[in-house]
Amino acid sequence: MDAFRDDAEAFAVVSNDSDLTEPIRIVRHELGRVLGLLNPQPVPSQRLLRCRPTFARQIRPGVLGASQFPVRLADGAGSVIHKPQDW
Repeated sequence: MDAFRDDAEAFAVVSNDSDLTEPIRIVRHELGRVLGLLNPQPVPSQRLLRCRPTFARQIRPGVLGASQFPVRLADGAGSVIHKPQDW
């Protein structure tokens, strides 16, 4: 919606989910917007790359890990939220 409303000059998609192929294609090629693909997985989706994003980069594992919330996080009410072990 931001691309349709002209609310930004450039867009970044952080995903490797090929279900986003059509929205990426529309924003990049029908609307002509700058769209970068930031991939958190070691192998990029070829379907997403075929959309020809303006740029595509892999998020390095160390950067991805440093960007996550801690294992335990307290909310404003004092409740503790635990990160699942398999993350």
